[in-house]
Amino acid sequence: MVAKKRLRYFLHTRGRIDNQKTLAQLPPEIINRTYMVCDSYEYKAHQKAFGKLFTLQGARSVSKQNNGILSFKNDKNTRDIYLAHKRRWIVDYCIRYGIDYMILLDDDLTFWRRNEEGKLRKVTGKKLLEGFVVLRQWLDAGYGMVGFSAIELNRSSPGKDFLDNTRIMRVLGFNVEVLKEKKINFELLPTMEDFDINLQILKAGHDNRCLYTFASSHKGSNEPGGCALYRGPVEHEWSARRLQELHGANIVKVMKKKTAKPWPGYSSKYRIDVTVSWKKAREVGRAASKTKTIRDFF
Repeated sequence: MVAKKRLRYFLHTRGRIDNQKTLAQLPPEIINRTYMVCDSYEYKAHQKAFGKLFTLQGARSVSKQNNGILSFKNDKNTRDIYLAHKRRWIVDYCIRYGIDYMILLDDDLTFWRRNEEGKLRKVTGKKLLEGFVVLRQWLDAGYGMVGFSAIELNRSSPGKDFLDNTRIMRVLGFNVEVLKEKKINFELLPTMEDFDINLQILKAGHDNRCLYTFASSHKGSNEPGGCALYRGPVEHEWSARRLQELHGANIVKVMKKKTAKPWPGYSSKYRIDVTVSWKKAREVGRAASKTKTIRDFF
C-alpha cells in the first residue's frame, strides 16, 4: 500500500499581526494542517495573539517549537529580508521534516467560489475546503505547481474550470520533490519571485494547473505590511529586468504599465512591469525533455 503524501499549508506573514484576513476564513480542517510563518521579531506577538488557536487546532510542529507558529530568523525587521527568503526557508523545512506537498498562502486574502450561475461569490469555511481538495488531487496526479486563480484574471476566462501552464499567484501549491530534484531557486529576485519560480518549474519540464472555479483577491498590491516593507519602484524595476535576463525576451517582455492610481509607496501611476508567455516557457521544458530522452538512447 502506497503511503499518503503529507501536505501542509504555510501562511507566511509580516507586519500584519492585527489584520490576519486569510486565517479568519480558513476552516478547522485547513488550520489543523497550517503553519503560520512569521519573522522572529514578531514571533512573541504572534504567539500571544494566535498561540492558543494553533495549540488547539494548528499543525503540530515537527521541530522543537510546540505549536504551528514557526519563527523565521529576521530579528531586526531589515529591508534585506524578502518573502523569497522566507519561502526558501519553508521549502527547506518541508525537505527536512518529510512534507511532500506545500501550499503557500498570502496573509491578506479573500476567497471566492463560482456558483451554479457561473458567478463568483465569497466563500469561507468548509465550502472553501473543496477547492483545496482539488489542489491536492492535482499534486497527487503529478503537477509541479497548482493554485487558485486570481480574481482579476478569472474574469477574463469565464466558464473555464481550470487553465494549464499559466500565471498562478497568492495561493501557490508545490510538489516538494520537484523543487528539490530540479533545484528550483526561490531567491534569484527580491520581488516577483513567484513569476520566476513558476517559469523555472515550467522550463524544467513540469506542468502547472490553476483552478478557476475558485479565486483569491486582496485589497491591492503594496498595502501596509508584507512586501511593502521592502518593495518600491526601484526594486520592482530591477526584478522585472532581471526576470527577462533569466528567461529571455521571447518569454518575458518588460514594459511600462499604468494603473488607475499609484501603488502605495509609488509616486506614479506608471511602473516598469512584465508580461510573460507561460506557454512558451513550457515549450522550452518539453524541448529539453525531448532532447534528453533522445540522448538516452545513444
